[in-house]
Amino acid sequence: LEARGVIEFEQEGSVLGPVQRCYVFVTHRFTGTPIETNEMEPGWFDIDDLPWDKMWPADNLWLPGILAGGMANFREVMTADNELVGIFPLVADGE
Repeated sequence: LEARGVIEFEQEGSVLGPVQRCYVFVTHRFTGTPIETNEMEPGWFDIDDLPWDKMWPADNLWLPGILAGGMANFREVMTADNELVGIFPLVADGE
């Protein structure tokens, strides 16, 4: 696994709490069978034909950079209706 950053998701009224922190990793190999959950139906897609219309509003702003070898360290803020408010850089404590 290659660590590629941290993304914090902040959404007004979220039942999961005010902020969810996610750690981003990339892998070039996978063995096993992906398992469907109540949040996601896994699928394989050509990197040039990703289903952007089925993803969260800002995914097309940061995911291409990750797939190209970049990093992501930001907070994505959304309204209760899943409208993007903005993407803001994460800063270390004390900055």
